Amino acid sequence: MIRMLRIVFGLTVGAACGLGMALGWLWWRGTSLLSATWQVPTAQIEVPWPAPEADAHEASEAVHIDVAADAMRVQDGSEGVVDEPPDATALAVERGRTLAVERLRCHACHGEDLGGALVADDPAFGVLAGPNLTQGVLQGDGAMEAFERIVRHGVRRDGTTALMPALDYEGLSDREVSDLFAYAKSFPEVERTVPLSEVGPVLRLLIGLGQYRLSAFDIDHQRTRPDVPDTHDTELERGRQLASACRGCHGHDFAGGLVPGADPTWPTASNLTLHPDGLADWTHADFARAMREGRSKDGRAIDPVMPWQDMSGWTDDELQVLFAYLQTVPHKPSAMVAGPPWRTFR
Repeated sequence: MIRMLRIVFGLTVGAACGLGMALGWLWWRGTSLLSATWQVPTAQIEVPWPAPEADAHEASEAVHIDVAADAMRVQDGSEGVVDEPPDATALAVERGRTLAVERLRCHACHGEDLGGALVADDPAFGVLAGPNLTQGVLQGDGAMEAFERIVRHGVRRDGTTALMPALDYEGLSDREVSDLFAYAKSFPEVERTVPLSEVGPVLRLLIGLGQYRLSAFDIDHQRTRPDVPDTHDTELERGRQLASACRGCHGHDFAGGLVPGADPTWPTASNLTLHPDGLADWTHADFARAMREGRSKDGRAIDPVMPWQDMSGWTDDELQVLFAYLQTVPHKPSAMVAGPPWRTFR
């Protein structure tokens, strides 16, 4: 009996030691990934982006029409609106607004006023927050370069790995990055202190396991980005560019799983590949309804974490090329299945 107890005790101690060593290795690996440094080429991007004559003329004509309409409504002799064409900054800010609000959802993490917001605060998972963009971070020498580095590369100013979901934005053109910068700079300063993001023990272990991907590891930092969006790209390339906005939640391979930088209570993101546990039996009509109405193929309401409302204004053509591109990505099983199926995004 005593011998049996000794054997059980030895096995228990051995298992505990093995588990401790495994957790220690995962902790070390997670810490190593978080502290990794990157050599990122410095992008020379002008702000605001110079307006081509054609764009300026078209915008000027639009403004002229609006001013004329306003003048017709002035009946009391009051001074009308001055007919002045918009400058390059105004055009850049408007393009940036369209990108930030309708496509990239920048306000979801940085607040409606870009004054920062707390995304998650959990003792085990950590503190995840979108920093205040109105208090100096977009000012001074090197501000544009630092902005481009974290947006398209997921790398901080000092070259270390950031939690920024840069996979969503790594395909942006230089002009689009410039427009986002101009849009963010157009906001007045907000007096708000936002806590710094801090990785908790569970998140650190998940990073070590590879279940929580850091964008910097999945981005080709040496790839040359286009100067401006190419409106003559093939449908497949246009779909790929649109799908880049899905990677932050659905993963670099679109197989779903834990959402990087999200509240730990969020459901796992759905599999967007044509694997049987993904979109294998979905038609374009099913996909369009999900994006426009927030309803899954079987009629269930999609979890509100999925920002389908922000994409409900996408055109039929944009949804078509996006769905067509998703049909070309390698079929993979869901990266992680957790919780009942109605708690997934889809």
